[in-house]
Amino acid sequence: MSFKPRGRKSIPDELINFGYHLVYSEGLKTEKNYINEIKACIANKYMVSPNDINVIFVSRDSYNTKSLVENTIEDVKRRSKTIRIDHVWIFFDKDDFPKDQYDSAIKIISNRNDSTDMNTDGFYYEKETGITWHECHSNEAFELWYCLYFDYLDSKLTRHNYIEHLENIKSLKAMSFKYNKIENNIHSILIKNGGDINRAIRYAKKLESINKYDNPSTSVYKFVEYFKPYFK
Repeated sequence: MSFKPRGRKSIPDELINFGYHLVYSEGLKTEKNYINEIKACIANKYMVSPNDINVIFVSRDSYNTKSLVENTIEDVKRRSKTIRIDHVWIFFDKDDFPKDQYDSAIKIISNRNDSTDMNTDGFYYEKETGITWHECHSNEAFELWYCLYFDYLDSKLTRHNYIEHLENIKSLKAMSFKYNKIENNIHSILIKNGGDINRAIRYAKKLESINKYDNPSTSVYKFVEYFKPYFK
């Protein structure tokens, strides 16, 4: 028996209505795998293919924070000529990049949303295009977000420290967990071993209220909080 391919008419309206999202990152592995897993979680809930989820990852390896943003702006301008883009998410780590580049990247992204009123989804946006721009920084590194699934960390740590902390969490250590940046189901591993995404969001917001963009802080929660209603 043969089956006809599914068309867009078979995709739930809820998924179509959440818009078209472009995700940019300086990394090729960690952020990409995490974002793809979130897409898979959404697809699983609605029983569709991850390819039906309009969250498109665009890697920008080897760019520093500021050049990542500048390159993203040009790429979005090019793409917006042929497709309607609703949201742009830019992921970057502070790591060893100079503070002025890091601060400049955040400022440039924030300034793209130059509307004085919010759209129907409750976001400020770029008046010329209607696109909402989001910065998803991590200071120092993305792995802080994983740690927040379990613990509130308010000490200035490095990427290595976060990984060491993660591997020593009691439930993960019991399963001999070893962190691998190319792990493609890290979210599921954390959840199955006592991690809590709502806890991570709460802790990230607390850090933001104290440190804003300084170490430690992460605004990855903005991406997850947006899509959380769409996955189990």
